[in-house]
Amino acid sequence: MSLLVQCHQCSKVLELDDGFRGGVCRCRQCGALLRVPMTDTHQVQKSRPAEPTASKVKSISEVANATQDGTPSDGRSSTGRPESPVTSSSRQLRPESPNVLAGSGAMRPARPESPLAESLSKPSHQPTAGDAGVSSEMQRPSAPSHPHTPSQHKDASDATRAADSRCRKWANLPIGIYAALAAGVLFVAIIIILWVIRMLAGGAQSSSVGTTAQTQFLGIPIQAKSVVFSLDGSSANVDSFNMLVALVNRTLQKLPASISVKIAVWRPAGLKVYPARGWLTPISTKAAMHSLSVYSPYGSTSITKMMVRTLKLGAVQNIITTQKIIVPGELPAAIAAAAGPQQQIDIVSVNGEEHILKKIAKSTGGQFKIISLTHLQSLLSE
Repeated sequence: MSLLVQCHQCSKVLELDDGFRGGVCRCRQCGALLRVPMTDTHQVQKSRPAEPTASKVKSISEVANATQDGTPSDGRSSTGRPESPVTSSSRQLRPESPNVLAGSGAMRPARPESPLAESLSKPSHQPTAGDAGVSSEMQRPSAPSHPHTPSQHKDASDATRAADSRCRKWANLPIGIYAALAAGVLFVAIIIILWVIRMLAGGAQSSSVGTTAQTQFLGIPIQAKSVVFSLDGSSANVDSFNMLVALVNRTLQKLPASISVKIAVWRPAGLKVYPARGWLTPISTKAAMHSLSVYSPYGSTSITKMMVRTLKLGAVQNIITTQKIIVPGELPAAIAAAAGPQQQIDIVSVNGEEHILKKIAKSTGGQFKIISLTHLQSLLSE
């Protein structure tokens, strides 16, 4: 047996079990509370709303009592006769609850094959999300708009997980790896410190070399690693020879030991070199200075031969002093043929020739100085 009830709010026809007669139910379409009449199944009865507040509570308690006693609230069955215990136990009416009524399959809309259900029009009421007991067929409300799209949330979560993974990876490394990293950093720091110290030492050495380059002989800077002082010892230089020897000795006292030095004296018999082999040392310098202090210029010498032999000693810087006034015109060609590609010729003329000697010095990258005896004496007295 079944009972057809039409909702008073949405006009939905509901097919109920016979046990709901005289009880309370909830419409699955709109959620309204309905009072189920006790009528014949062949007629559609318009339901009325359930009594609010106290009457509703009373009906619920009556339904609960009827469920426990096995009989309807009025003590009669659907046919007007008292029901047997067996029949009432199979038709127990549960207390009205939105969750229970909505979850149970007791309330079902009229079957499609029913002519009466097909004749009824579709209700115009649309259920809302707040209605209790909403049907599963009702559409869910659209989710509120959010400023961030799902893809952006996914990218952010992926980035967070990647960062956490990297942190865990570094945190789980063995202690030996951390020790190796620390040792590598310490090694690099030591290398950098040593490099800085070396650069500072190189700068100090460069500064000392620059100071050495400032050491001069009669205004000519000493700037090569090997130097020859070539002195004209002919009789024409009697007045200047001893003063030049004293100035050479003073210059040697200022030069560092890293510079190799020779002294060559022009004599009529040929070129006298101090020392005869090798380069001057502190001991040999004293011996050479003693020999030159007792030397007396005499005779005549050839400036071409003396300068060419001076270049053959192999020094990079050649400082030549002479007092000759007459210089042969073929001297520049002879010097150009004898000089090496790296040899430099600096010439000091003591009241002597100027144009040819200046040309020779300029052609080899050297300097030319012309000086007087008075100037020599002033330099020596300083």
